[in-house]
Amino acid sequence: MSICLYNTPLLAEVLIGIRKHSTVERNEEVSSLKWSKLFCGAPAIEKLTLVLDLSETLAVAGVPSRLPSDLNHLKNLHISMSFRSLYDVSCALCLIRSAPNLQKLKIWIKAELSRESGLEEPSHVGKSPSLVADVWVSAALPFGICRDAVGCSCQTLLMDSAFSDLPQSIIETILTKLPLRDAVRTSILSTKWRYKWATITQLAFDDKCVTPSHDRAVAEINLVKFVSRFLFLHDGPIHKFTLSTSYLQNTPEIDQWLLFLSRKDIKELVLEFGEGELFRVPSCLFTCRTLARLELVRCEFDPPPTFRGFLSLKYLNLQQVLVAPEVVESLISSCPLLESLTLSYSDSLALTVRAPNLKYLILEGEFKDICLENTPLLVAISVAMYMTDDIAEHFEHSSSCNFEKFLGGVPCLERLIGHIYFTKYLSIGSDLGKVPIMYPRLKVIELHQVSFEDMKEILVILRLIVNSPNLQELHISGSSNTSAATECPDLEFWEMECPHDCTLEQLKTVKMTDMSAVPHEMKFIRFLLGNSPLLEVMSITPSVYVTDGKLNMLVELVRLRRASSQAEIIFIQDQI
Repeated sequence: MSICLYNTPLLAEVLIGIRKHSTVERNEEVSSLKWSKLFCGAPAIEKLTLVLDLSETLAVAGVPSRLPSDLNHLKNLHISMSFRSLYDVSCALCLIRSAPNLQKLKIWIKAELSRESGLEEPSHVGKSPSLVADVWVSAALPFGICRDAVGCSCQTLLMDSAFSDLPQSIIETILTKLPLRDAVRTSILSTKWRYKWATITQLAFDDKCVTPSHDRAVAEINLVKFVSRFLFLHDGPIHKFTLSTSYLQNTPEIDQWLLFLSRKDIKELVLEFGEGELFRVPSCLFTCRTLARLELVRCEFDPPPTFRGFLSLKYLNLQQVLVAPEVVESLISSCPLLESLTLSYSDSLALTVRAPNLKYLILEGEFKDICLENTPLLVAISVAMYMTDDIAEHFEHSSSCNFEKFLGGVPCLERLIGHIYFTKYLSIGSDLGKVPIMYPRLKVIELHQVSFEDMKEILVILRLIVNSPNLQELHISGSSNTSAATECPDLEFWEMECPHDCTLEQLKTVKMTDMSAVPHEMKFIRFLLGNSPLLEVMSITPSVYVTDGKLNMLVELVRLRRASSQAEIIFIQDQI
């Protein structure tokens, strides 16, 4: 097959799709002739779309360095090609060199799989005096990075004026958006892009950095080699380092990497390991004085006696860590700038938090006690408490007011989320009715698995709501024992404890889930509807265990008085 645009002087837009065919013969002279005459009769082309799909047998076919006549009007060039095909690359370069006024280049990369995983040295295709930048192509590597790095508007993508001379900040942004394997391959863009990846300040290594293998030992070796060589070739500071892997646990090379990072002014460090033995954090980590963010998942550590804290740390995330209770408290209090703390712990911890700059707190695990002693700036709290026999016994013998210990010193609180057993924990202690604590900024309260047969838990909710004058959203999920709550309603509680003169002036949204229609739940809903003049929506979802009483529940809800004429009750009953 031969294509020739002959005597088409006004042709402005062309789309050509070339597909391989089993009968295509290997004829260098014919192929060269095609490319020499293809566009000779169409000098006015402004937009060219070319789809190349040729077999490897044509890889040695002759393609001229540039066309006999330049395409001076060509401004938009779109190419679908394979960087593993020398023929495709040569065709693309021929067109680019022959388009001196090219303004926009888009390249679509064909989906390809690579069998290589190392940092291979790319092979040089060649350069032309008409092409300012050298072009490097590796036939063994898929050019996946072009899916992200190419496709943007530019004057000429592979020319110094618009791509190679990008500001360092933009190059850094492009490289950090790519997987590290692909970032390394940007060396093939031009000589000026070569080894730009070696100056990236944010590094993220994971199992995808190497080719998947059924042999775990092989995958581990490949990943260690990749990371080690990358760090060995790296030049400059490293501000963020992330290692997220299921292959490596206590590989000795990790200690060497962390020692290397401790000398690189590291600011953010994330170590996340999969199932298996916990990773033992080396002591050199505690010499990183510039750390502002630290995330450890499935690790164990014990700071050296000389450790005096991370003076620059603002974000601390410890999940599934093995560490002594006193070390946890000491670590938190020795970070004076700490603003965000996430802690997942599973060893019956009694925790006291002293962090004057703390704004965000997430706790999950087995906690005997939690005391927020010096946290005046806390804005958001999320707590999930898991109950064990040991903790349950501790709760039974506790006499202190947990509500006051936990929420007595958080005047800036805006969002409170309590998961399993949190409301139970707050209800333990002295009379909650005597706790004069206000939350003027609290706008969102979300409490899960509230037991409405426990009067103290109901009182916790009432105190939170009444003492939050700017509350806008309330989410409550129940966990009532239907039979117990029905047999012992104790409805006098609402006459004695419920504030009748209270008005929830800002409450607009209420979401109630897992409701069992027991008397105390209905009393609570009545209280909300009757004291919320700006309420817009109340959605109620009955428990999956309620089968016969849904209709009665709906009828009773419709009859309840509403302080807001705009209040809409949405009854959701499809979760059966």
